Amino acid sequence: IVTGRAVASLNILSELALAYVKKNGFFIAMKGQNYLEELEISNNSISKMGGKLDKIYTYSLPKDSGNRCIITIKKEKTTPNLYPRMYAKIKKNPLPGEKAPDSGLYYLWIRKIRKQKRISTHNR
Repeated sequence: IVTGRAVASLNILSELALAYVKKNGFFIAMKGQNYLEELEISNNSISKMGGKLDKIYTYSLPKDSGNRCIITIKKEKTTPNLYPRMYAKIKKNPLPGEKAPDSGLYYLWIRKIRKQKRISTHNR
């Protein structure tokens, strides 16, 4: 298990962390309110690093301090030897946010979460 909190955006963080996760291991990222946008951008980098979105846990902080999210990514494949790159290269030229070929389930997750957010926002 590798964890990360407040390190970088998820596309950069996934390249840094997933390279050190063993196959069938997990990367757990703690993200803020913009986690959906970060997931959309990072889907390609997660896939290239051998990972696949596993679960998303959302929660609210007390006293209306905002929403947070814990994202678990399971490493299903070995990371190519090209990764991780030097941090300066990752930061200057992050992996592009393209739709990965096996990302159908990922987009169903995103739609489901967005729908739940709309429902929970309207019920307040």
